[in-house]
Amino acid sequence: MNHFINFKNFSPDYLENIIDQALEMKHYPNQYAKVLEGKNLYMLFQKTSTRTALSFAFGMTALGGNYLIQNWQDSNFSIAEIRDEVRYVSRQADIIMARLKTNGDINLMAQYSYVPVINGCCNMYHPSQAIADLVTIKEIFGTLKIKLLYIGVKNNVLNSLADSLPKLGAEVFAVTP
Repeated sequence: MNHFINFKNFSPDYLENIIDQALEMKHYPNQYAKVLEGKNLYMLFQKTSTRTALSFAFGMTALGGNYLIQNWQDSNFSIAEIRDEVRYVSRQADIIMARLKTNGDINLMAQYSYVPVINGCCNMYHPSQAIADLVTIKEIFGTLKIKLLYIGVKNNVLNSLADSLPKLGAEVFAVTP
């Protein structure tokens, strides 16, 4: 089982395959319209979201699956141990996407989940945003062997890009305050 928490354990080939598969799905959506039929995605939001929630919800629907969105404060995650709650949730769902405040909490979810966990964003990493960026880079430039200049705050997106792009033959330069 592969969790998608960050890029540290992803080989270059595995990461490139994810990107190529995403491009294939984007260009031929009808071929993938039922690939997740009968599958359920549980989305948990401790941090607010518009883009992540819509992207995952519409993506799951486009692939024929179902989804449930739950806010942290409306769940027992807010009052119980993460390990206990994620064990229950992972018996009901086929995949979990969580947008949490801390990297420690997302790692704890992955440790105790019976199904794959996707990091929808935390304080340390934002791999779902980075993978979208990588897909866009490959689509526009035809390669991932680029030089990327990142100008802005040193944050979770930069951490994810810095972990992923060098594995794919790219160079990342950052200018941060």
